[in-house]
Amino acid sequence: MSKTFDILSVGELLIDFLSEEYADDISAASSLKQFQGGSAANFCLNLALLGNQTKFVASVGDDSMGHFLLNVIQQYAIDCSD
Repeated sequence: MSKTFDILSVGELLIDFLSEEYADDISAASSLKQFQGGSAANFCLNLALLGNQTKFVASVGDDSMGHFLLNVIQQYAIDCSD
């Protein structure tokens, strides 16, 4: 049985590393927080928040960063299955 989606988004799924403090240079920041990023992924996430059935297609590594990214988008009921 096939699934039906309102939105199919294809693109990059990235990690944005942001400092919570002001620093003139990234090397001066004492710590960085990681957030899910990528315009196609953000588009899909926001449409899911508005109640749309969404599917996102991207390639991520089988490592801690890839697992972080998949966990974040799956929390928003975005389908990212094969």
